[in-house]
Amino acid sequence: MKSVAMGLAWVLLASGQLLWGREIFVDAAAKTSGDGSAQAPFRTVQEAANLAMPGDTVTIADGIYREWVRPPRGGTSDERRITYRAAKGARPILTGGEPLTGWQKAGDGVWKLRVPDAFFAKWSGVNPFRDLIHGDFFSPRGKKHPRAQLIVNGIRSPMTDDTVEALRGAPAKGEPLVNVASLTVAGTALPAGKVSSSDRLKAGEDGLSYVYDGAWARYDGVKASGVVRLRMAAPSPHILSDYASQCARIEARDGSPTGRLLGSIPVRTTGGWNRWEEAELPLAAPTPSLCLVFRKQGTDGRIRWTMTRDAASTTIYARFPADPATLSVEVTARPMVFYPPKTGCNHITLRGLVLRDAAPNWAPPTAEQEAIVGTHWSRGWVIEDCEVYNSSCAGISLGKYGDSYDNYSGTNSQAFVLGIGHAGALGWDKVGHHVVRNCRVHDCGQVGIVGSLGCAFSRVEGCTIYNIFLGERFFGWEEAGIKFHAAVDARILNNRISRTGFHGIWLDWMTQGARVSGNIITDTQNADIYVEVSHGPVLIDNNIFDSVSSVWLNSQGCALVNNYVRGSVTVLQGDMHHRRSPFFRPHSVDIVKMEEPNLGGDARFFGNAWVKPVPSDHKTALPCYFRDNVAMPDDALRLDVASNGDIAVRRTEAWAKALAGKSIPTPKAEDLPMALIPKMPFEDVDGKPFLLDKDFMGAPRGATTLPGPYAN
Repeated sequence: MKSVAMGLAWVLLASGQLLWGREIFVDAAAKTSGDGSAQAPFRTVQEAANLAMPGDTVTIADGIYREWVRPPRGGTSDERRITYRAAKGARPILTGGEPLTGWQKAGDGVWKLRVPDAFFAKWSGVNPFRDLIHGDFFSPRGKKHPRAQLIVNGIRSPMTDDTVEALRGAPAKGEPLVNVASLTVAGTALPAGKVSSSDRLKAGEDGLSYVYDGAWARYDGVKASGVVRLRMAAPSPHILSDYASQCARIEARDGSPTGRLLGSIPVRTTGGWNRWEEAELPLAAPTPSLCLVFRKQGTDGRIRWTMTRDAASTTIYARFPADPATLSVEVTARPMVFYPPKTGCNHITLRGLVLRDAAPNWAPPTAEQEAIVGTHWSRGWVIEDCEVYNSSCAGISLGKYGDSYDNYSGTNSQAFVLGIGHAGALGWDKVGHHVVRNCRVHDCGQVGIVGSLGCAFSRVEGCTIYNIFLGERFFGWEEAGIKFHAAVDARILNNRISRTGFHGIWLDWMTQGARVSGNIITDTQNADIYVEVSHGPVLIDNNIFDSVSSVWLNSQGCALVNNYVRGSVTVLQGDMHHRRSPFFRPHSVDIVKMEEPNLGGDARFFGNAWVKPVPSDHKTALPCYFRDNVAMPDDALRLDVASNGDIAVRRTEAWAKALAGKSIPTPKAEDLPMALIPKMPFEDVDGKPFLLDKDFMGAPRGATTLPGPYAN
């Protein structure tokens, strides 16, 4: 029997149900596709998915699997789930990419390739060159945005603004990134008279101005070591025509723009060209001639390309760093990589897989939310130890189903209440409860992890999320490392989020019973955490928020406890758009009231260590509460962000000095005033108060503790 050959591992119960299931094997290197046994594995994951039943495990060998896996079914419970896992020691790659070969020279360093529409016919009819990114709360900025990306040596490149003729010349300057008024090393100003610079940059007695992407300034013969201090100004991104252009870095290099990298720092938004802030750029080694290079974030290694269309094909024009025949050049041919064709495919586990290179559409809260990996309105998925990257829009989706009401809102967010009502009729209480754990999610055009409604009762923990919404030509109102609508009883724990072009964590509408704890967020261009039009309770504790704009609260019922907050904290006095949002019975999605006004205030600040304190007399419609917060110097904590998104935290001497003798009674959840509108305390799903007895590192706090994320 075929099933016996697959490694029979079940027990037949009296009811006829299987307690354990089969192990089905997949190996892309198999010469022919077999029956799924260890001796004759399938060649594609889809073949295994077609056969897998509740309780089965699909074991995938090393290799590249070019497919969109559409599982026809899921498991029936946590105990009888369908698991897709990497074989022991393997790291299989599931990709939506397809190689592009046969490039021809088009003159002046430009290459071209004609791709017939028939090339994409077998992937659900989506043609990523023809089909545009679109949807509610999306702003194309007057441009067309094909879903296609070119993947060159593993790096994603969306289409650029170039015409075919423009490709033959130098890239456009784009928007300026930053102005630098002064630079000092060891207290000595760097002399303007010894500056060599690129032709795009102006260097003079008043510093460096008109600093564009790729500009550089070299201080000839000026020895530098230790720390370079810069006085910089950079506008808020929303005043720029190219929103993401402000996502930039300053690199210190040895002697030339291509010299050894000595250090780098992000360009932090200061709020305007005339608002100046100090920044420090530590050097890893001395240099006899310091060279500063200014770059957009998220654009390193990207190529410039454009296209023309006729009735049956696309012709791509591109500039490559070398002959494309010597490079790996692919197109994101499939819209998704692992995504069920129907809703209700519950209890699926993905473990140890790489999922990459896809062209999903924009993922607004009011439409089906596509992604490289998506649960598609299901329950109980576990996505763990996976790497997900190179998406035109979203990496992982825990979100909404699609229906005839998709993209009905435009930019009218109050219309979202219609979708909330529809969701209740489509089994909202039977979806969610997902876990995304220990995943690395990066290089996504819109959002790392997204979920509207379907994210309720879910956990995101131990994930590293970076390079999100950087260098894109579009804008919208759904960009973040994590963007959830209706994060009811959600847990967002111990994640590392960096280099995002908008927010770090964005909890929008109906956040209730949620906890955000143990996260490090830095190098975001807006807020590290933004809680919007929600009534709470939302517990935000033991986090490190390091960006210039750290916290935005356009909600009620939030509590910030034992956090380090380097940047500003904004508590809005009420929703400027006069939106009205629902709240629920505790630990459910049973709506108590569909449209409750957002008045502003009702925030709690207990035991935080912050650089820019919120005044205790801050005026809001509902009262705010303050206790045992401590002001910190800006240099108390230093974060180092690696290229792979890992973050190292260093407490300086200023940290210990600022907190010396500042012990406070350890905050308790039961001491937090309940959220006023839902009249709900800060409690866990079991109805007991949240525990606040451990710090950021898991160390016990005891009866007294230091303010901030570290107990001692």
